[in-house]
Amino acid sequence: GLVRTPLTSWPLSWADVVRDLEAVKSVDLRSPSLQDAYDRVRREGRRQTRVGVVNGHVEMAAAEKPVRVRGFEDLPREDAKLGAGVDWIGERFAARLQVRRVWEPEDGKRVRLDGSYAGVAIGNLMVSAGYMEKWWGPGWAGSLILSNNARPIPSITIERNQSDPFRAPVLEWLGPWRASFQAGRLESARGDFPRAHFIALRVAFKPTPSLEIGLSRSAQLCGRGRDCGL
Repeated sequence: GLVRTPLTSWPLSWADVVRDLEAVKSVDLRSPSLQDAYDRVRREGRRQTRVGVVNGHVEMAAAEKPVRVRGFEDLPREDAKLGAGVDWIGERFAARLQVRRVWEPEDGKRVRLDGSYAGVAIGNLMVSAGYMEKWWGPGWAGSLILSNNARPIPSITIERNQSDPFRAPVLEWLGPWRASFQAGRLESARGDFPRAHFIALRVAFKPTPSLEIGLSRSAQLCGRGRDCGL
């Protein structure tokens, strides 16, 4: 209950998370375990929002039996993967370059840019393009809209940067709210339609600290605006 921003969609905005955590008073931290979690997330949030700093990382993973239906976790889709990346955030711009080499891929693509993006903040909107994984909940063991079961779709995304409530008297009861729109194109050919276009929209709001409501819609467009499936 310490983070007020909607939490059923991923990725989250670090700006929202850090702002909520900085507003927490010591009286709200009722146990040592909660204090430890609070300190850990706040440190990571401060690190992720440092302006003008280049962060680098490497990763590797292997699986004896890769799973097709994954939970909210970072398991390899193939037998093994090895990757490296760098990211940078500025006052208005942010970018990340992630390169992975995978073994025994089902789609035949051994080198991937999954996780790479470039974005710009325009007012309270973040406009980005790249290969960003998304998880539209609220489930932790799968999602029927967007999840990490499949590779991310190369797309353009427009979303709110901070979940400030409406100030209008009629709409302020919605509380903090987030909105995200994605438009992209599938990389692989289908048996019925080649490289279908993909669009998705999600709005989530929290009228109370313990209740979050999310509305999602996605569609694949197969040419001339025709909807070819959810």
